[in-house]
Amino acid sequence: MILEAQESCAIDGGVLDLSGDETVRYDFDNDGSIDLTVLHEFEYECSSSASLFQGTAGAVAHLMTDVDYLSGYARQVLLITIFKDVPTIVLGLHGGACGEAGFVPCAEAITIHEGRFIR
Repeated sequence: MILEAQESCAIDGGVLDLSGDETVRYDFDNDGSIDLTVLHEFEYECSSSASLFQGTAGAVAHLMTDVDYLSGYARQVLLITIFKDVPTIVLGLHGGACGEAGFVPCAEAITIHEGRFIR
């Protein structure tokens, strides 16, 4: 996906600058293996266009486990624990995703069960 972003930026006449924070890996159960990888295009910066990868709705966030994949626009991706230490992904969304104006806060919570995303 990062190679595709570099190509898209180059086609637009720019160079892709990566912060190093675009990919984050999580080990939920502390067993030494990665349970979730998040690639958030919000961290992409193309020198030729400030809005090539992001806009008011945020940027595409790619959520990946060994058995599932989910993507969509998000302004922010947080990992928190709820209830009895249930790892939960919280997406900060554009208000339009909740039937509101864009500036109204909106969120979606996603849990993972046996590698599958539960919404």
